[in-house]
Amino acid sequence: MSISDLAVGSTVVPQTGTTTKGASFGAEVTYSDGTALTCRCERRMASKSRQRDGDGESRGYRLYFASDPGLHDGQRLKLTKMHEYTLPVPELLRVNGTRFQGSPDGDLQMWIVLADSDTRRGQSAANTET
Repeated sequence: MSISDLAVGSTVVPQTGTTTKGASFGAEVTYSDGTALTCRCERRMASKSRQRDGDGESRGYRLYFASDPGLHDGQRLKLTKMHEYTLPVPELLRVNGTRFQGSPDGDLQMWIVLADSDTRRGQSAANTET
């Protein structure tokens, strides 16, 4: 089994935000979707996650990619599919770390992205926020 075979089952969509000022001078961020990326997504252990929901449950994720996804710290992602299941409401994530892991001989390469939930209670995965 190769890394490519392991880094499947989930889909994330990178988003880019554009800030505009409204008539009342309030800032509004509009997000546009990038190209969907295939990965393997797993929830992180509660002790290793920086963010927890109201029930104390872990809201952190670890994303595994077979090639460089080109993501950076602070970038927003939309998780649309997890473990071959299309989510009825996508979860918003915020990248908080990336790293490359490879074997000494270079034949195995994997990119690992750490992300925390960026979805707030009552918020949908709409492409705007104020």
